[in-house]
Order: sequence, then C-alpha cells, then structure tokens
Amino acid sequence: MLRKLIKTIDKHLREKQGIFEFWVHPNALIRVGFTTNKQPIPINKSAISPGSHLLEIHFWNEHVPSQKLAKSPIAWAAKSATMLRDSFQELAFQLVNDPRFNHVEFIGGSTPLVLSGQHGGGEKIWRRLGFHLCIPQSTRPWSHFWENLYTWLIIWTFNPDGVGNKNPFTMHRVEFWADRQTFIAHHYRPKPQS
Repeated sequence: MLRKLIKTIDKHLREKQGIFEFWVHPNALIRVGFTTNKQPIPINKSAISPGSHLLEIHFWNEHVPSQKLAKSPIAWAAKSATMLRDSFQELAFQLVNDPRFNHVEFIGGSTPLVLSGQHGGGEKIWRRLGFHLCIPQSTRPWSHFWENLYTWLIIWTFNPDGVGNKNPFTMHRVEFWADRQTFIAHHYRPKPQS
C-alpha cells in the first residue's frame, strides 16, 4: 500500500518537474529534466553561474538492477556500470543530434549515492566519467534531510534490497556536474550508418 502511494507521488513529481525519458530501452538507467540554477554551483576552480541552462540527471528507479537477483555484488556493479555507460553514451548522442538539447550548458544532478562505499570509490568513478563533485550549497538546513528521506523511500519502493545499511539521517548529498563539451568528449559515440 505504502509502496503504491510512493510510486504515485514519484510519478506526479516527475510530471510536475518535467522529467522525461530521452531513451526508452531496457538499459536506460537515467531520465533527465531541463532546469536553471538560482545559486552558483562550485565546480573545479570556478562556478556555474546562476541562470545557466542545466540538464538534470535522475535515476530511472524502475530500471535500477536488483541486487538480490544479481549473482554477486560484482555482477550487480558490472550490470549497473554497463547501463550507466550506455545511458550516458545515448545522452551524449542526443546532445549532439537532438535540437531539444541545443541550449544545455551543463549536465549533472544531486545524489547521496556517489560517495557510498569505502575508500571513496564512487567518487573516483564519477570523476572518471567526467564530472566535478561538490557539496550542495543549501540555505535550508532541513532540505537535505527531506531529499535523503525521499531518496531512501524511493530505493525502498523500487529496489528494496538496495536499501542495505543506508540511513536517511546520515546520507551525504553530493552534486555532480560536467560542462557540455566535457560530457560529450567523454561519452559521445557516433552510431553506425544503416
């Protein structure tokens, strides 16, 4: 009952925020939405200026592989990495070829999942994918908690075995951003002509 309610709320929020599927495929791991930022976002040694055109990445919850059904944690990680790579390659292709994306200056988002695990392995992976990481600058101290609680509920709803030892009280959110040129350079692959 509660899971059904959360799915309904999630669908409503996606529609309200204009989050959409740019690639309908079993390997699609992300959705995206157009937005602009109100505050500067620090990346590397500079910042994304307020009013920049952003393409925000959102995980496609229903497509996240089940940890329980995977043969091993390594198999799960390999499947997830393949899906993320394929999704980013398709997104880079769309950025180059689909006029809807012509105005996009930066690609990224916010998640508590980047730094999960030991030894900062998640952070290294996201940097290798071309993203700069930063701690979100929030003027509302409770906003991160509510975002983390919502993320935890989404994981519990769509992929319950992924909750593990995640705790919404101790999750640390991280923003990950890449400028358009860097993202395309890392992920664009031309498709063979048919």
